[in-house]
Amino acid sequence: MTLQQTPKENSNKLRSKIKTHITTLFILTATLAVALIPNAMSEASAVVVTNDVFISCGQNDWGTKTWQNSASNPTVFGRNTSCSAINPQICSSDGTGCRTNYIQVTSRNPGTAGVSNSGWAAGIQGKDPWNLCEQKSPGATGCVNFGGANNRNSKLYDSSGNYVLSADKAFQLGAQTHWFQDATSKPDSGASGMKAWLLTDLWLVKTTQSKINCNGNMVYPTAIVIDFSWAKLKQSGSNWVYDTAGDQDTSASGTQYAPVGYSNPTCSGQTVYHFNVVLDSSCAVNANYWCEVLPTSISSHISNAISQSYPPYSGSGSAKTPGGSSSDYKVADIESGIETWGPGGSANKGTTKAAISRTTLQY
Repeated sequence: MTLQQTPKENSNKLRSKIKTHITTLFILTATLAVALIPNAMSEASAVVVTNDVFISCGQNDWGTKTWQNSASNPTVFGRNTSCSAINPQICSSDGTGCRTNYIQVTSRNPGTAGVSNSGWAAGIQGKDPWNLCEQKSPGATGCVNFGGANNRNSKLYDSSGNYVLSADKAFQLGAQTHWFQDATSKPDSGASGMKAWLLTDLWLVKTTQSKINCNGNMVYPTAIVIDFSWAKLKQSGSNWVYDTAGDQDTSASGTQYAPVGYSNPTCSGQTVYHFNVVLDSSCAVNANYWCEVLPTSISSHISNAISQSYPPYSGSGSAKTPGGSSSDYKVADIESGIETWGPGGSANKGTTKAAISRTTLQY
C-alpha cells in the first residue's frame, strides 16, 4: 500500500529540499570565491609584520632611506600622519584607479666609477645593520635619527634595539607598485647602458655571532640583503622601458636579475652579502599604471641566500658563504623603493621615479 502524503508533509519536504539546495549553493560559491582569490585565506589568518601595509597614514609607521642619491625630493608621501591626502593622486594610465595612499620615491645615481654607481630611495620599517631606524625620535639604543616615522615597528626590534623576528618563518611578500615614464624619470642625455629596479629589500643579520666594533658602532659581522624585484627597467634612448630579466645565477632557485656578490662596505670584519630574486614581474610590463602582487612565498629564497656561495663584488678574494640556517638570522628591516644604476662613469647617470602603495611582509 502506498502511503499518501498530506499537503503539510509535501510543503515541509519542499522547504527541506530548498534549504538543502541553498546550503549546497552557498558552499560551492564560497569554495569558488576562495579558489579565485589567491592567498585570500592565508592573508586573513597571517601575522602581518609590516605596519600600515597600504601606507595610508604617511610617516606614522614608514620612515625613509636614501643612499648615494642626489634626486630632489627623493621621498614624498601622498598622505600625512592624520591619514589625509596632502599630495595629488597618482592614477593608472589605463584608467583602473587612482591612489593617494603612497610613498613616491625618486633615485638618481651619482655617476661614480666602478660597480657602486647606483642610487637608492625607499620607505623603511625596522633597523638596518648599521642601526639606522625608521623612527623620528629613536627609542632604541644605538638608533640613528633619520627617516621621520613616528612609530617603531616592535615586531622587528624591541625598545632596547634587539632584533626579535627570526628569519625561519614561512614568510610571504606582496606589493602594489607604479613606475613612471615621464619628463623626470629618464636616463640622462649622453648616458648609456642604464638600468633601474623597483624593489622590496629584506635585510637579515646573523645574530648567533658576537657583535664587532665597526667605527664605534657595534654591529653583527654578517648581513644579507635580498633584493626582491617587481620590475626591471633598461635604457632605450631617452626613456626607461620594461626589461625581461634573465637567469644569471643557476646555482640558486628563482630568477636572478644581476650577479650576486659580497662587499665590505663599512669596516673590515663585516661582510654584506647581496642576493636578488625576480619575485614577480607579471603585471609590471607597462609604465604609469598600478600593479599589485598578492603575498608570495619567499622562504626558499631566504634559505638560498644563506647557503649561496658569493664571489667578491670587486677586487680579488675567495668566495664566501654566509652559512648557518635561517634560525640563526633575524629580519632587520624592510625597504621598498627604486634603484638607479649605470656603468661606471660620470656620463652614465639618470633619474627613476616610482610609487609604492602597499608592502606586505607576513607569515
